[in-house]
Amino acid sequence: MDTGATFIPPYDFMAVVKGQATCALEMFHERVAFDVVMAPAGGGGLLAGTALLTNYVSPSNKVIVAEPAGADDAYDLRAHEDRR
Repeated sequence: MDTGATFIPPYDFMAVVKGQATCALEMFHERVAFDVVMAPAGGGGLLAGTALLTNYVSPSNKVIVAEPAGADDAYDLRAHEDRR
């Protein structure tokens, strides 16, 4: 069914990544230093924005990807990839 809507990719579209980076920017405005920054795997947009902004604002911080144990698709993919 054609609705006339425009598809906007959830992660590989720079406008989405920049928009999602504003979440991390707000986080750094509230508190400058963090021991660790965690972001959800999800569709990848929030993770990409968080990682890019964190690297820009605080390059010494690591960004850790988090996902629920019952929905661990990203972990499952990585665990089963061919590592030659």
